[in-house]
Amino acid sequence: MIEIVRLQLLRIRSGKFGTFGQMLWRDWVYGPVLLAHTLEPEWKDNKPFISCIPDGIYTLVWDWSPSFGWCYRVCGVEDRTDSLVHAGNWAGDKSQGLRSNTGGCILTGDEIREIDGQLGVTNSRKTLRSFNAWMRKRVGELEVTTALLPKPTPV
Repeated sequence: MIEIVRLQLLRIRSGKFGTFGQMLWRDWVYGPVLLAHTLEPEWKDNKPFISCIPDGIYTLVWDWSPSFGWCYRVCGVEDRTDSLVHAGNWAGDKSQGLRSNTGGCILTGDEIREIDGQLGVTNSRKTLRSFNAWMRKRVGELEVTTALLPKPTPV
């Protein structure tokens, strides 16, 4: 029998630096457990290579990527073929001159903060290794939910 791990990607903030969220495992005893902070491009109508994926429920499978090696592939995303979970620090809007390590994929990190003048996620490779080790090549069911927090009001 295949064990399916149920995860949630809860998006909490979005803007020109990308869409920041949390990868959570829903434990029945302890409640939500934070596995990683996440970063994707901001929403741009699901356009490949520049937009985060739509909210929905997707399957995560351990798969080979010619660009990133072994990683998790997000399957079932409408009009997308290569949505992955991989390492990277930035998902800024390139049209505004910002850095980005993603073409619409999900990046992982252990903290959200400014890196070299741009908001991003830190320790991405280490966090991704921890996430992959925790998943143990199991199949995942990923529920992507956007619950954006309001932007702080200037004082």
